[in-house]
Amino acid sequence: MRKLMALLFLIAIASVPFLIVVLFSRQGGIWVLGYVTGIITVPVVGIAAIRAMNTLSDEKALIGTAIFGFFVILISFASAFWSFWS
Repeated sequence: MRKLMALLFLIAIASVPFLIVVLFSRQGGIWVLGYVTGIITVPVVGIAAIRAMNTLSDEKALIGTAIFGFFVILISFASAFWSFWS
């Protein structure tokens, strides 16, 4: 049962770009481009963040990293919302 659920999950993840393009046509292509870019960049950014945390391994660096992460998320959401209503 666990293998079946894992397989269905992977199929769902792989089909997301197709579904986005089918449902949203031209705008869906922009979403898919973002999806693919995210898949490519997330591991690279994650590895870089882990290496940076190892380099800056005191408590103040952790707080600074958390604040930086918050601002990155905030700016990303603001950019996405701006693109919808501009």
